[in-house]
Amino acid sequence: MSSEMIPLLPPNGGGKGHPKDKTTTCTCTGNTCSHLCHRRSYPLYLAGSTAPLLVAAVLAFVAVALLSAIVHQSTGTTSPSLDDLDPANVTFRELAKLMLPEAYDDMCEALPLLQQPHLHPVQVHDTRKVILRTRDLLDVFSPVYPIYQRRENETDDDCDLWLIVRNYTKKLYQKVGEFQDLHYAKHASHAIKHHRRKKVYRLVDAFFQQEEISDSQMHDYLGAPTNGCYLRNESHLFWPSTFRLPAGRDLAMPSLRALGFQQVQHALQYLNETLSYDGLANDTVHETFHNLRKEMRSLTDEYDLFVNSSSMNHIMFPPAASQPNMIPLLKEAHLVLGSLNNDFVGLEIYTQSNDSQPVQEEILHERIRQGWESFRMWIEEVQLEQSLKDLGTLLKTDEPVGQ
Repeated sequence: MSSEMIPLLPPNGGGKGHPKDKTTTCTCTGNTCSHLCHRRSYPLYLAGSTAPLLVAAVLAFVAVALLSAIVHQSTGTTSPSLDDLDPANVTFRELAKLMLPEAYDDMCEALPLLQQPHLHPVQVHDTRKVILRTRDLLDVFSPVYPIYQRRENETDDDCDLWLIVRNYTKKLYQKVGEFQDLHYAKHASHAIKHHRRKKVYRLVDAFFQQEEISDSQMHDYLGAPTNGCYLRNESHLFWPSTFRLPAGRDLAMPSLRALGFQQVQHALQYLNETLSYDGLANDTVHETFHNLRKEMRSLTDEYDLFVNSSSMNHIMFPPAASQPNMIPLLKEAHLVLGSLNNDFVGLEIYTQSNDSQPVQEEILHERIRQGWESFRMWIEEVQLEQSLKDLGTLLKTDEPVGQ
């Protein structure tokens, strides 16, 4: 194929990595496109010979869209939004149907930012948060997405759409995080930075070039949760096997508050276990510390997940949770734990690579020691344990949830 301008008309108004409802142009040569193009996903229209057909197709698409808008306006039938829902009466399935496809689309639009040349660790923070939001919502609403019953010679990874996108978000969050961690090891070698940056490029490439699913397939799938009730091991931090899962027809409010309650209990367990140690010197202690940090993050992330709409901001957490000694305090605790963890990460990068930095390692060791002592005193001062207990009491519900 010679070098030529190839207008691409994305199906359904958009594709992974492209702004919705826009036509993009391919200038690639040869039989393959660049990693920013993804033309394999779209019908190709060669400039010149089929240009009139392309113009006709675009005009027809615009005409249909305008007609649809006019009909909706005249009949008053518009797609529901979070603002249209009653928090006290919306079901778990209805909430999943509205929130998860939107989060997936946001992630697809954010990921191309990770493909820019000379990507720097400080540039990935916001995109990583978008990835995390999608992964969290996949886990929160995992009970209403059926587990694929594979046929012979198939694997779950091939056919289970929920698992496919969940695996990608897990890997993306991990690899982008490992690259971001280099910001906390400022003396890391260029070789390490290049290696981790390359992993990010390859993984984003793999996501955009996957052949198992198309954008429209995944969007339709995420927009069609069921009334069923399915336990997925990948979501164990949110829905452990001992927990009674919500079904799609259950009300979202008691289901989400029951989830928050059991996460508070886990956070209390990890807090007490972590405080029983004198320091954070070994892997066992660090793992417990990391689990505490993850539970804190889950709670504060969930609070933020459901405050995007004025009508839904209390569906998981009652209004009293916004008091200074509850969610705001947990957010502060998560930031302190995160700062300690950043020092751990920087230390691991130095000690686990061939690029030893004895002076920097000693500085980080001392910062971790002092940071842990300060954190223990701060916990006592702000009464973090009591705040968690109070939040648990606030979330506890007597309404039956799940099967």
